[in-house]
Amino acid sequence: QACTDAGADAVMCTPEALERLILSIQASRASFLRDTSSSDHPPEPGAAEIEDETPAGQLAIYKTTADYPVVALRIEQNRALERSLGSSHRALKNLNEFLDDMIQMIESLPRSLTVSSLCTPPPVRFVHVSDTHHHHKNVYLPEGEVLLHTGDLVGNYGDRDIQKHLSDFLDWLVKMSSRFQLIAIIAGNHDTLLDEERYPREAAKVKRAFLSQLPSNVRYLEHTGVEYQGLKIWGSPTVCCREETLGKRYLSNAFERRRAERQQIWSQIPEGLDVLMTHVPPHRILCSSDCGCELLLNRLKQLSQPPLFHCFGHDHDYYGVKASSSVNTIFINGALEEVRRMDRGAEGCGWVFDIPRRDVLMRAPSMASND
Repeated sequence: QACTDAGADAVMCTPEALERLILSIQASRASFLRDTSSSDHPPEPGAAEIEDETPAGQLAIYKTTADYPVVALRIEQNRALERSLGSSHRALKNLNEFLDDMIQMIESLPRSLTVSSLCTPPPVRFVHVSDTHHHHKNVYLPEGEVLLHTGDLVGNYGDRDIQKHLSDFLDWLVKMSSRFQLIAIIAGNHDTLLDEERYPREAAKVKRAFLSQLPSNVRYLEHTGVEYQGLKIWGSPTVCCREETLGKRYLSNAFERRRAERQQIWSQIPEGLDVLMTHVPPHRILCSSDCGCELLLNRLKQLSQPPLFHCFGHDHDYYGVKASSSVNTIFINGALEEVRRMDRGAEGCGWVFDIPRRDVLMRAPSMASND
């Protein structure tokens, strides 16, 4: 019998986990007494003001860490919570600790995530999210040119209509496609309807229709890449097989591949990427010891030109950013699910980073189609 993921709301393994759930509910009720699942709900306090001083069409400049969207939005959200709950409430203390962690991670990076002043031509601005699990409408996306989503589009916990989830996500993509020049997405282990190898019957009914309805500027990547303004992006949904590592089969087991197959897939990661998109993290980088893929990390170490940025999700407890001493890459875990659970009435925020455009005269063709 398949197991549900330990992260499902119904699973309370420890008293500490139950306390965190109660605190998150208190935080949500205190500050945001509204239905945030509605497509037309107003933006989070402060979200609309983060970039409102930037002229239309001009790149927003974040002069300090406090101006950076992930930090700026959380500061405003915590202020709202303090007004409602008081400064001594444990939920607020937890979220202030989370905010401090984000600030420390950003300020520890060897290079800034975004440019510090206007330049010509401006860099390509990327916005990265992951693990939205059907809560995509409750995500604040700062202005950018390229949107990246690194999987778990739906919430496959055994009692959800994941085909409806996928349809809702498609509707959201259509709306977002007018805001971004390019959207690149990969699947995650919850997105079973997109895994033709493991779920051929279900995927045959859904996947082709999903891909055929994607807007022209949305690319679905599955061990494939796309180029934009001379920048190279490559993505894969592959994750570690828990039947192999834990001896358990989960409902959310899409794109779980055994060691030999993962080795072959990771060998396809090209040299000189600007952005690598995977659902699984590399071993012990912004993830727990049993979540990341050692083979993926080994491949990154083999590359003479590793990616400038590696975006992923999967491990909900390690939303953040860091650089590695062994690989000249900035790693970003954009998994928003646990962030959402800490404060269920608030919007999660996408990570933002800039890369200088390499081809300002011609937009390079896609390296792969959606077929």
